[in-house]
Formats: sequence, structure tokens, C-alpha cells
Amino acid sequence: MQEKIIYSIQKHLNYMDSVLILSMKIFEAAEQENESRLTLESNNRERLINIIDQIQSKTEIMIKALPSSSLGQEFIDVLILWSQEVANWVEDVDQIDQKILDKLYTLKESTTKEIATIFKSRQQFKGYNLNSVRK
Repeated sequence: MQEKIIYSIQKHLNYMDSVLILSMKIFEAAEQENESRLTLESNNRERLINIIDQIQSKTEIMIKALPSSSLGQEFIDVLILWSQEVANWVEDVDQIDQKILDKLYTLKESTTKEIATIFKSRQQFKGYNLNSVRK
């Protein structure tokens, strides 16, 4: 049973690494203002996070099912290391997510200003529309 848990932990850690890679791709897409890639990578990351959540839940259930008398120090060390890795991963993802949010906020502000400028120009141009003048 412990081998199965260790395998599950390894799979969990591999998927967590993949989420970090996808997070960096999302940030790059935001930097490049590539909306379609941003959406694609975000959707992929969301699916992967759901998979990670399922794996973690199943792993925790398997760990709880083990009798405490059968746990060796080496296995306990693996569990402690896994817990530390998850905590570090959460911090790393939070940092990247904050960078992504900052970039998206900047893009939102830029787009809002651009829309306002276009609207204002359109309103000014409306006054020069000779088709609306009565004859």
C-alpha cells in the first residue's frame, strides 16, 4: 500500500510541476497580449489543478487508511517532504498568479483607455457627418 501511495505522490508532484510550467506560459501569453493562448493555457491549467485535487484527495484517503503502526520513519519522511513541496508549490503559484493579475490589470486599463479614446473620437466625428444634415 505504501508503494501505491508513494507512486501517487510522485504523480501528484509531476502534475504540480506541470501547473508551474503552464502558469509561466500564461504569464508569457499575457505579456505578449495573446488572448487565445492565454485562454487555452488557463483552461489547461484549470483542468490540471482539478486532476491534482483528485489525486491529493485519493492519496490522503489512502494515507488515513494505513495503520499508524505500519508507518516507518522513511515513509513518514516522504510524507513530510511531500507536505513541504506542496507548501512551496502553493507559494510559487501564488507569486506567478500575482504577476499574471498585475499584467492583466495593466492590459485592462490600457484597453479601457483605448475604448474611451475611440468613443470620444467617434463622438467628435459624428458632428462632421454631412449625411445627417437636412436639405
